[in-house]
Amino acid sequence: MPVTMRTSALLAAVILAGFGLTACQKNEPAAGAPAPATTVTANPTTAPKSTVTKPADLPAGLPLPSGDLTSVTGGAGAYVLAYRTADPAADLASYEAALKGDGYDVVAAAGTVTALKGAVSLVITTTPTTVTVAVSGS
Repeated sequence: MPVTMRTSALLAAVILAGFGLTACQKNEPAAGAPAPATTVTANPTTAPKSTVTKPADLPAGLPLPSGDLTSVTGGAGAYVLAYRTADPAADLASYEAALKGDGYDVVAAAGTVTALKGAVSLVITTTPTTVTVAVSGS
């Protein structure tokens, strides 16, 4: 299925809605489910290098943006990772190139980048100090 702007916008809406719905559920993990990631956020202006680690169950070989991983939220194959960076626009462009080089279908529209490869979907956004990646699938 070709990736279109409409498909990308729909995908982004579905992923964000899914994250919203998971926030409304009880905070008890299902039996046998991996423990959810905890959220740790560092102050981007004064904090030393972050000690936040990426989740162990991210899709194998998933390229990740450069920068300091400052926050991870989510669990069980659906995560939001925030990276502090000095130049989010340049890091986003570099990350887009890395995703394309790894075979992802990448679409950029209205300040949001979506990337699809098999069952893995990504929605990438930036702020003046961060690159944020929402990951879903495995």
